[in-house]
Amino acid sequence: MKKNGFAVLLMLILAAAVFAAGGQQQAAAAQSGAGSSIVTAPGTFPVVNSPVTLKVFAGGSASIENFETNEFTKSYEQKTGVKLSWQVAPPDSVAEQRRLSIASGDLPDFYMNAGFTRNDEVSYGKDGVFAPLNNVIDTYGYWIKDMFKEMPESRSLITAPDGNIYGLPFSSDSIHTLFNAKLYINSAWLKALNLKVPSTTAEFQDVLRAFKTKDPNGNGKADEIPLITFQPAGNGTNQVVPFFVNSFIQMDMNGFYVTKDDKVDIAYNKPEFRQALQYLNGLVNEGLLDPTSFSITQAQLRQLAEDPAGMLLGSVIMQAPSTIYAMTSPRQMDLDAIAPMQGPNGVRLGIYWPDTQVTTGALIVTTKCKYPEVVMRWVDWFFSLEGILNMRIGRQGIEWDYPKPGDLSYTGEPAQWINIGSQGGSTNLFWMQYGVASYNRHSKQLGVSDDKFYGPEGLNTRLYKYTIDSYVPYKPDKYLPPMYFEASVLDPISQPLNDVTNYRNQMWARFITGDLALNDANWTAYVNTLNQMGIANIISAYQKTYDNYLKNAGK
Repeated sequence: MKKNGFAVLLMLILAAAVFAAGGQQQAAAAQSGAGSSIVTAPGTFPVVNSPVTLKVFAGGSASIENFETNEFTKSYEQKTGVKLSWQVAPPDSVAEQRRLSIASGDLPDFYMNAGFTRNDEVSYGKDGVFAPLNNVIDTYGYWIKDMFKEMPESRSLITAPDGNIYGLPFSSDSIHTLFNAKLYINSAWLKALNLKVPSTTAEFQDVLRAFKTKDPNGNGKADEIPLITFQPAGNGTNQVVPFFVNSFIQMDMNGFYVTKDDKVDIAYNKPEFRQALQYLNGLVNEGLLDPTSFSITQAQLRQLAEDPAGMLLGSVIMQAPSTIYAMTSPRQMDLDAIAPMQGPNGVRLGIYWPDTQVTTGALIVTTKCKYPEVVMRWVDWFFSLEGILNMRIGRQGIEWDYPKPGDLSYTGEPAQWINIGSQGGSTNLFWMQYGVASYNRHSKQLGVSDDKFYGPEGLNTRLYKYTIDSYVPYKPDKYLPPMYFEASVLDPISQPLNDVTNYRNQMWARFITGDLALNDANWTAYVNTLNQMGIANIISAYQKTYDNYLKNAGK
């Protein structure tokens, strides 16, 4: 009797174990999408067998008037059967609103272009906020697998140290994205004043003085703005700082550099960095660098660029003319990108961003999402040529079209598409240049003749030429590559790194605009504060991660 009772008890324990294992398998299946009957076969449309609504948190764009009423949004809903419930954060409050979104626990099904970093993926992935996407990609991906074949390194670049993929990438084969911060100068003004293209910081300052005092726009008013840029959303690093710092000391957009013997260090506590700030402060004091560069938004700079009073801008630091102009605007034709300036000590470098060709975190699925497989099927088309053209470039036959057989791209390869319409400005027709997860084949655009170089169809040819001629020659020899931190390395520095970033950006703006004097006492206090905030530990964490990268890469 005792034996029978023990056997029954054992059977109950085994049954419970099987039940628990089955529940875990069901949970895993729900997360991976394995065996889902909700979606259709990969690579087909619609992507669902019956309508599904997904909640999305999207970073806003100055180029898109309204996501919900956008023509592409509506057409893609019909094409896929997936309706989106939108929460769109304005560009200048994306970071704050995504933080509140996570803190509240009221998570969307997915985040899109919300500015998450590799560090965020490691932290939120470990905490169970972000869902691993490996199985969903392998089971339901179609066009994304083509990207992995064309860019074999892309999968490893989006894989966290724990082996999981938490964020889908925005990938590009375009070389100009590697040097996103370029200096554009008004060539028409140079010609009007009989000035040569400057090549040093001193020559550039002289050109700005001429722009300010010699009425190059010819309207008889002293309304010219010699140099301006805009403040990135979310208190990001203002591009004017690293751009000109690289004429004094090497620095990437995060403030780091790598020495010849592979030692990681920061630039922004060095005497050369202070010298760069003094140069920029001098430009502000002379009225040459507009101090609103540290507060004006991209949208506001666009309005200023198209001021009815006439052309006001002498030089701008930005990625492309389309950053502030519609490419049909005659004014953008006056702007040409020129090489970085050589500083007083012979330093002349461009800001090289190696992670811009495979930028992870463009689309993040949360663990609250019931249908991650639907998200994967919905976004997968954007990794195809047709999908990226329709989503980012516009309508076939209006903004883009296919080339004839034998046509060559501006890089000399077989062309895959022709740009025939306008880029830049703002629209409600498509998601113009939006950085959602996708694979952008810029370099496969048809090359253009010289007479179309400054037209809408010549934008990518123009950016390619600017980059090859004026920025590739000034690529730094050593730089930090895209890296994931181990969670154990990241956790102790995560908050200090955020605090340091906010503090240093605030202090740079104050020093440059003159809100705080750049004297010995204030500079020493700034450096001491960085030390107190744990900058040594941050550098050590970067060094350890970089050493592991070199070891794994066999370098």
